[in-house]
Amino acid sequence: MISVHIVFAEFYTQAKGMLRLTRNPLCTWPRLIHRWLYYHLIMALERQIYGKHYRTLVAISKKVVRSLHHHYDVPTNLSIAYYGIDTQKFNPQV
Repeated sequence: MISVHIVFAEFYTQAKGMLRLTRNPLCTWPRLIHRWLYYHLIMALERQIYGKHYRTLVAISKKVVRSLHHHYDVPTNLSIAYYGIDTQKFNPQV
């Protein structure tokens, strides 16, 4: 079972505008290039891992499930495990 906390393809979609070299000073280019390479490596690994239909994926939120469906061919019936919920504090009766 794989617990998915972040979908880097979704993160990259939101952050790619900030990674443009033309929008940043020359002194930041090495760091930006490193980040671009790192994000693409992680997205390639995500395609490998999340694309295997024999793996069980568990997302931590509905947003992560939506991101997985948007970027990868994953099963439609993904489970969601909400981590860190205090059942005494977040109780429907309370």
